[in-house]
Amino acid sequence: MKYTSFNYTVHVVSPTHIGIGEKLKDIEYLISSEKLYVIDIVNLLNTLPQASVLSSIKEKPLHFYETLKENCNPHGNYYKYIITCKYNPQEILPHIKSIYYEPYITGSSIKGAIRTSLLKELLLLHDQRTLSTEKLKKIFKKLSNQPGERKKLISQASSDIGGDIERSIFNGKYGYNAMRALQISDTNSINYNSLNISEIRVLSLNMRNSVDWKKFKLYIETLKPSDDFHKTDKNENIHGTIKIDNYLLEDSPAQRERLGYTEEKNIIKNFIQLCNKYSLERINREINFFIDCDIREIADWYKKLKNLNLKENEFLIQIGWGTGYECKTVAPSFTQELENIRRYFGIGKKKVRIHISCDGEVLPSFNKKDSYFCTKCRIDRITREETIVIPFPKTRRIVFVDDKPAYPPGWVIISVERINREM
Repeated sequence: MKYTSFNYTVHVVSPTHIGIGEKLKDIEYLISSEKLYVIDIVNLLNTLPQASVLSSIKEKPLHFYETLKENCNPHGNYYKYIITCKYNPQEILPHIKSIYYEPYITGSSIKGAIRTSLLKELLLLHDQRTLSTEKLKKIFKKLSNQPGERKKLISQASSDIGGDIERSIFNGKYGYNAMRALQISDTNSINYNSLNISEIRVLSLNMRNSVDWKKFKLYIETLKPSDDFHKTDKNENIHGTIKIDNYLLEDSPAQRERLGYTEEKNIIKNFIQLCNKYSLERINREINFFIDCDIREIADWYKKLKNLNLKENEFLIQIGWGTGYECKTVAPSFTQELENIRRYFGIGKKKVRIHISCDGEVLPSFNKKDSYFCTKCRIDRITREETIVIPFPKTRRIVFVDDKPAYPPGWVIISVERINREM
């Protein structure tokens, strides 16, 4: 089998977290002098006298871990890893690591972000867009016609609607899938000194499109970003390999007939340019969002990101946890169907239009087209200019530094170097 092979290098430009679906509780770590010490319970038990351990279990069986933690000190040799932490969190989301507690980035995280970029581009093709829209309409019709089984049908449809559309676009004949031609390895694992603890706060728009910050804070392990977007040596050692299967993308009449897909081939070969195109669209939307919210720190950060001079072999992409709805879906591509998607599948709060004068929710007026009736002040024929609509999605996860908004999470630059033409 013939491949085109590349080495890729990841440059982290904002704190990045690839999760494992688990949490570290405060009984599993010790914080001292702005350092987080993650306890290795087995090694700790081996350092304690057996009689002391048995006595702890007997006296406080429900608080065994707390009792063990009391025996810890920063100078012990029973820690899995030690990283920077300027906070005192009750729980932490850990980054994925090797068996030696060294963090890395999964190839599936990178490929998933690339897949979204390519899928968005394919949906711009008229035939693909029309086919996907028809699939959505059939699902909506089915849900509307069978209200008695609606909950069951929604459950079935929500688990397959995205996959069904994706398969109709990427899949060819006999189970061949165009995305199989793009193979991305996990990166190498790196020293845990590349991690630190980041504080995450959630920004949310309220009824008047002004900003609220949720009261809770999240603490996660993240890969440290390069300073001021510079590609420092700190991130130069995060690398992996990309292979493109030339057989699956072979451009010949016989192969087109056999595999059953055509447009996908060029799109996959041009993934670098298409990822940059998709990222630029998202960056422009985010700049406008944060300017509207008057969060200048993040808007300015995005402007710097937008103005980066990338080389031809580099692309910008957002990966991992906290990157948001638009990064992981192509639902915004279905502008006309988006409200039905949200309504049937319970995505986000319902679209609300409110009266600026009294904050009351308004409904379409029965007396005049394109005007509204306020349910609170009972005024009819309100114009569109006198109302506002809460946008969707209305929340963003933001990394705070020194109690100020500093980064959106997950942005990386990936540079690609070709190894050879074939393998």
